[in-house]
Amino acid sequence: MLLLNFLLGCCGASFGAVVTSRPLVQESFIHGRSHCDFCQQTLRWYHEIPILSYLWLRGKCSFCQHPIAPGLFLVELAGGFWGLECTWQQSYPPYLLLLLGLSLLSCAWSDYLALCIDPRVLFPSIVWTLIQAFPTPTAWLLWSLLALVLLGFYYFFKPRLGFGDIEILLVIALALGLSPTLYVTVLATSLALLYFGVCKLKRQPLQAVPFVPFIMAGLVLYVGGLIIFASNTGL
Repeated sequence: MLLLNFLLGCCGASFGAVVTSRPLVQESFIHGRSHCDFCQQTLRWYHEIPILSYLWLRGKCSFCQHPIAPGLFLVELAGGFWGLECTWQQSYPPYLLLLLGLSLLSCAWSDYLALCIDPRVLFPSIVWTLIQAFPTPTAWLLWSLLALVLLGFYYFFKPRLGFGDIEILLVIALALGLSPTLYVTVLATSLALLYFGVCKLKRQPLQAVPFVPFIMAGLVLYVGGLIIFASNTGL
């Protein structure tokens, strides 16, 4: 099960990165084979194996030998780790959590590249949540209240808070509930403040920073905390 979910995480993260990055360069993720971004040579099937291909090619294109940016490799590795984490935790349905994390990871990659997300990437998580863990009336009420609060924050802090961040937090709340979403938000905000603090110490100019990667990191830390708590209490 661990190996299966690790592979699912790697492959899902790799596919999600392609889905979110291709529209940014006016390419369809449905039509056309993967190719080198520099020489445009179509990749062979064995060039597209998550993680292993990057290591085997030593981070370079097989055709033009141009260095491949390590970002996609890190995304695939993060997806594999997330698959393991979803297997180790026992608080949520593992594949519901896996799909949610892969959707967020794809959005984090898109936000990192272009400071925007494609909300269509979140649809599979929403549909799977409604099928496997349909919220109770109380959960819907709390979700609606959270939506109003977040929309209020978006209205007052619009230059600093993107609507995509609101959408992602609401999807997390739909899948996991209100309390976990608040924990994830606090963790993500703390990491973002830490990042800004480091930038200020280094006297680096503060520019627009993608927040979705911090949300993803907050979710990873939250689930990791659940695993540690369960192991320490013997649950």
